[in-house]
Amino acid sequence: MKKIGKGLAVLVCIVGLIVMFGCAGFQDVVVPCHIDEDAADYAGIPITSYMPWTTIWDARRVDAHMEFAHTITQLTHRRMQEDDILQFDFLRDNLRINLADAAQLQEKLFDPAGPIGMVLPMLFGGTLGALFIPRKREKDLEKQLNGNKI
Repeated sequence: MKKIGKGLAVLVCIVGLIVMFGCAGFQDVVVPCHIDEDAADYAGIPITSYMPWTTIWDARRVDAHMEFAHTITQLTHRRMQEDDILQFDFLRDNLRINLADAAQLQEKLFDPAGPIGMVLPMLFGGTLGALFIPRKREKDLEKQLNGNKI
C-alpha cells in the first residue's frame, strides 16, 4: 500500500509538473482575464469558450478576431474611399466639360456679332420705334381727329 501511495503521489507530481511547464495552453484556459464586452462585440464572437469565466485564452482569441475585423473594416473603408474618389473625379470632370461647352455657347450667342447680339437690339429698337415714332397714316388720322374737334 505504501508503494501504491508513493507511486500515486509521484504520478500526480509528474502530471502536475507537465501541466505547469509543458502545457501553457492549459494554463491559459484556466487563468482568468477580464475582457471588455465592447471588444467582443467588435470582434463579433462570444466572450467565453470553455470556462464560465473569461480566460487568457479567450482574451487572445478575441484579440485575434479583433485584429481581423479591424483589417477588414479598414480595407472596406479604403475601398469605399477609392470608389468615392473615382466617382468624384469622373463627375467633376464631366461637369467641367459641360460647363466649358455652355460657356462657349453663351459666348457665341451673346457675342455682339452673334444672333442674339444682333437680333435683340434690333428687336428692342424696332419695338421702341414702332411705339413712339408715328407713321404717316397715323399723322393724317391725328390731323383729321384734331380738325373735327375744332
